[in-house]
Amino acid sequence: MRKLKLILAAALVTPTLCMAQNELTIEQVGTQLEAEVNQVGNRNLTEISQRGTTQMVQVMQSGRDNGNYLDQEGAANVINLEQAGSGNYSMQFQGGESNTASIEQVGRDGYVYTEQFGTSNTAEAYQLGDTRAGSLEQFQWGDFNVARVDQVSGRNNVAWQGQYGDLNAAVAYQMGDRMYAVSYQEGSLNASAIVQYGADNYAEMEQYGSLNIGAIYQAGSGNLGYIGQWGTGNVAAIIQNGNNRNAVVTQVGNFNSIIVNQ
Repeated sequence: MRKLKLILAAALVTPTLCMAQNELTIEQVGTQLEAEVNQVGNRNLTEISQRGTTQMVQVMQSGRDNGNYLDQEGAANVINLEQAGSGNYSMQFQGGESNTASIEQVGRDGYVYTEQFGTSNTAEAYQLGDTRAGSLEQFQWGDFNVARVDQVSGRNNVAWQGQYGDLNAAVAYQMGDRMYAVSYQEGSLNASAIVQYGADNYAEMEQYGSLNIGAIYQAGSGNLGYIGQWGTGNVAAIIQNGNNRNAVVTQVGNFNSIIVNQ
């Protein structure tokens, strides 16, 4: 087993130039790779690359404007990331088998991007606290995909998940302010769900082939809706409780069904 554990502490002083105070680059190749990083301070940057089998990355960052680029290729990949503070961002890429990524950001203005290429993907991301201009993107390409976003609390939220093939699912949940959640799925056992509570909501969702389901629920303010769905098991639902409402549902072929309740 190759295991690397680092703890870095940076002085909590904001530099006049927008550049990293601590930059950490780790490259690991082989089997049973493990990297653990703990950074405290502002403008820390971590880049970790793992190539092989049984890879694990765990990063904890506390402070402002910290960033991560995490890249795993091989089998049995796992990423666990926690960021606390404001202006933090994280980008992770997993290619191979048995991928899992779990990202938690607590604070303002966080950004998360996760992309997974093949086999037993899962990706979860949460942004907690006052997310303000929080944004979240997730894409998955093939096999047992799942994906999930929670952004709790509010301001300019956005969330957008992809997924292309196989046992897809996708969930999103946002709590207040500007919101916007899109979901897109292409083939196999699709599902999806978007829940959003109060302010200018807008949700969208398309699903193309196989046992599609759908759902969108928005509670109050500018709501809109829209679902989509083209072929096979379709169902759909939009329930919007208050304010400007609007809903568009399109279903094209096979077992269609629909509920709209505004």
